[in-house]
Amino acid sequence: MTHDQSDAGTRSRLSLRIALTLGLVAVAGVIVWCLQPAAKVQAERRLEQARRLREAEQYDNAERLAAEALDLDPGLAEAAFVAANSAAPLGRFEPALQYLDRLQTDDRRLKFSAAFLRGRLNADGLKHIGAAEQAFRDAIAIMPDDLPANEELAELLAATGRRREAIPHVLQLIRHGQETELLVLLSREGGGLDRREWLESGRAAYPEDPVPLLGLAWQAAAVDDHSLAVTLLRSALGLRPDFSAAQIALGESLLAEEKFDPLIEWERSLSSEASDSGEVWSIRGAMCEHKGDSSGAIRCYWEASRRIPELLEPCVRLPSLLKSAGLNAESDLYTARLEALLHLRSTQDRVLAGSRHASVAPAMELAAACEQVGRVYEAYLWARIAAASNPQYPGALSTAQRLEQAVAALPLQLTAPVANIAKTLDLSRFAVPNFSAGDFSLESRHEEQFAPVTFRDRAAEVGLEFQYFNGVEGPTQRKMYEFTGGGVGVLDFDRDGWSDLMFTQGCDWPPGKPDSRHTDQLFRSSAGRKLNGITGRAGIVESDFGQGVAVGDFNADGFPDLFVANIGANRLWRNNGDGTFTDETAEALLAGSRWSTSCLCADLDGDALPDIYEVNYLTGDDLYERVCEHPQGGEIACLPIHFDSALDGLWRNDGDGTFADATSQLLSVPPDGKGLGVAAWDSTGAGRLSLLVANDTTPNLFYVPEPAESGTLQFAECGLSSGLAVNRDGKPEGCMGIALGDVDGDDRLDVYVTNFLGESNTLWTAVAPGLFEDATRNWGLREPTLNQLGFGTQLLDADRDGRLELFVANGHVDDLTAYGKPFAMPPQMFRFGRSTAHEAAAAEIGPFFEREWLGRAAARLDWNRDGLDDLVVGHLHANVALLENSSPDVGPALNLQLIGVDSDRDATGTTIVVRGSVRSITRQLTAGGSYQSASERRLIIPVGQLGSIAEITVRWPSGKSQVFAPPAIDREWLIVEGAAAPLPLESIP
Repeated sequence: MTHDQSDAGTRSRLSLRIALTLGLVAVAGVIVWCLQPAAKVQAERRLEQARRLREAEQYDNAERLAAEALDLDPGLAEAAFVAANSAAPLGRFEPALQYLDRLQTDDRRLKFSAAFLRGRLNADGLKHIGAAEQAFRDAIAIMPDDLPANEELAELLAATGRRREAIPHVLQLIRHGQETELLVLLSREGGGLDRREWLESGRAAYPEDPVPLLGLAWQAAAVDDHSLAVTLLRSALGLRPDFSAAQIALGESLLAEEKFDPLIEWERSLSSEASDSGEVWSIRGAMCEHKGDSSGAIRCYWEASRRIPELLEPCVRLPSLLKSAGLNAESDLYTARLEALLHLRSTQDRVLAGSRHASVAPAMELAAACEQVGRVYEAYLWARIAAASNPQYPGALSTAQRLEQAVAALPLQLTAPVANIAKTLDLSRFAVPNFSAGDFSLESRHEEQFAPVTFRDRAAEVGLEFQYFNGVEGPTQRKMYEFTGGGVGVLDFDRDGWSDLMFTQGCDWPPGKPDSRHTDQLFRSSAGRKLNGITGRAGIVESDFGQGVAVGDFNADGFPDLFVANIGANRLWRNNGDGTFTDETAEALLAGSRWSTSCLCADLDGDALPDIYEVNYLTGDDLYERVCEHPQGGEIACLPIHFDSALDGLWRNDGDGTFADATSQLLSVPPDGKGLGVAAWDSTGAGRLSLLVANDTTPNLFYVPEPAESGTLQFAECGLSSGLAVNRDGKPEGCMGIALGDVDGDDRLDVYVTNFLGESNTLWTAVAPGLFEDATRNWGLREPTLNQLGFGTQLLDADRDGRLELFVANGHVDDLTAYGKPFAMPPQMFRFGRSTAHEAAAAEIGPFFEREWLGRAAARLDWNRDGLDDLVVGHLHANVALLENSSPDVGPALNLQLIGVDSDRDATGTTIVVRGSVRSITRQLTAGGSYQSASERRLIIPVGQLGSIAEITVRWPSGKSQVFAPPAIDREWLIVEGAAAPLPLESIP
């Protein structure tokens, strides 16, 4: 066979194969073409059967038939969905997702349903939280108005610490009139859903998913475990470096821990989305404040406020910052805004407590408060709830209808654009700050050297036996009146030079009937060696339910009088000067029957006559009977949010033995708080007293004197603009006691306030006359007081080294040990250094500090006249303590008492400046303070750090100023206004 013949044969066979192949393909095509309609028909039949079986909850067969339909017709998208939707109830989550992966369709509704189902499978089944979030977002991108999808995504975001991202989806529900439990999510900036177990399951199942880590970090930060939060957030960002929500949360936790070097690195590494967020601008504002850049802080807080008008911190910080910059009008705008936001918060607390939103009036009140700050969506839903409850309630239905139209035109933002005051201001002239490592070069917080400070309780050995009775014999009844305890007043009632003690007492409940077993008690000092009870001889017969006490010379006769605050009618006891007292309450025209707690006596209106300020707490028909229930079951004492506040009273001394109610005349704003503490001092240096009222869960009140239009004196309420109303987070706290003192050595009085468990006590340092900033974290005072509940407190110089010590009496208001809460607590002593307050070890101070107590009142005195500050501390269920200062190494001091002549005799507000060759020191005589207490009216001024003393300047409230040559140290001196020189007290008869 030739080569050509061979090639021809090969080509012939190849052609035949091609022809045969083409023929087979053609035949196969004919066969497929013939079978295709049959397969589709079979697929549709199986799908229909699967639908019916799915509806009958025969999920196994439904899945099998739907899967067969999908195999017969891979383009049958609904078969993939039915198969997935049938596999899900069987717990076959992975196969269900695989079915959805095979779903291909242009049908909008089916695409949405598939995405929504994918979200549910991942969220509820597999606990793949990040994948669930993406699926719900995909679903909403297809159908933005679908309410279940919005609700699912909102819940997921809330559970993973992203309340702000959840807000638009909650508002979508509200816009469509759907009542939702998520409404409560809107009421708190730090709110969220507690789903820890779900988050932990997601973390374990998908360790590469950063979303559960973010949620767990939010949980940690919510209980102030910011160290754990930082660790979790860094892990989340390691998995997803551009995770904006994690970046923002990391900045917040670093700020809470005051980690400024890491904050600088954090700020530089932000994604553009995170960098432009309102939260980050607010963090920048706090960073600026910490490095002393007020201009930068203004710019940053303004930027934060522009983006998130409901954010509290900018509204808290800007009033004082703007006022310091001379922008009073702008400051007033933010003060008004903050007032409205805090009013909304307090209204939310009252309405939501005890399910009061079930009634119409509170719901309408909350709707009005929401609308006032531009939160129209919430206002609409609360009005709708009210109208649904009672369509006949005046204004409910019309308000709901009006607001329904309003929300339809609004963007999905918590605050309506028209209510954003930041956009009405231009503060862009303040430069955007830059941060560098040198900005936060703080003084090292190493362990500083302090001389030993020791106290020993001498009450038993000197005869001081007194225990407050809170109206209950035996186990607690969980009634509100049980927790407050009694008051203690220090006075030298017989003018023998030695401090005597007055204790208020409770009584059998209800008060009003004679109770000889429980009466107020007066103890007379026998030259600092013994304390003898002389109540009966002194003529003080009072068996009311006693609370606080004030000491003051009301009639300027040289003998201190007493004002006793009670649950019920208060009492004024006039000192007769012969060792006895007379009840002058009725003659003085003092009236009223409220729950008064703390009180003070001081010249408030500048007429040289001491007036009375009584702090009143709560009111309500069942105030003294109501008992509340713990969420875990069981009875507990109620909280202040369950009751309305009682108005305080200011009684003006008319100079003829009578007092007039001048509350509305002298105070520009009604003193409507839930008060427990009060203090008076000259906060502006103008010679007039300001008043601070510490309120329990409502903003503190700070009254500053200013001329009224009529030319008379009036007190302007400046709590918010001064910075003293709330802490730096914008939160009104459970405030109890007040301590005043210059902790940072700038010659201004700073303010320390004790608070409820879990809140930390708060230190406000004075930064300008009448302006304060929350410096609690700066001084390291937050963490040591978070797990304490403080009451009485005093700032004193125990070792006379010029640096103050801080005493706090602690103890819970209710026995919640069954729920893991502490009840009795140890007292605390802090020692102020250059930039940090150090908590002193209990064992070093004395045995009293090593025990746990239910501490309440605390007063300062020098009971044995050794020139050292001592303390007297009241308790529940235990004897009072007389803590004698036994510190071994103390510096020299001036020991001064003051008598006013043109000023009121008690000379409250008098400022002493001792000028030395090295430095000067300033001290002021104040009134009130602590908790339900009145301290000794004596100034012990350390002078060891001053060098040689050049002179003493005394600035009296009358406006007079006197300069004296320095008297001998470590002796007691009396300075009388207008006298030529200080008088040694030993020469006074």
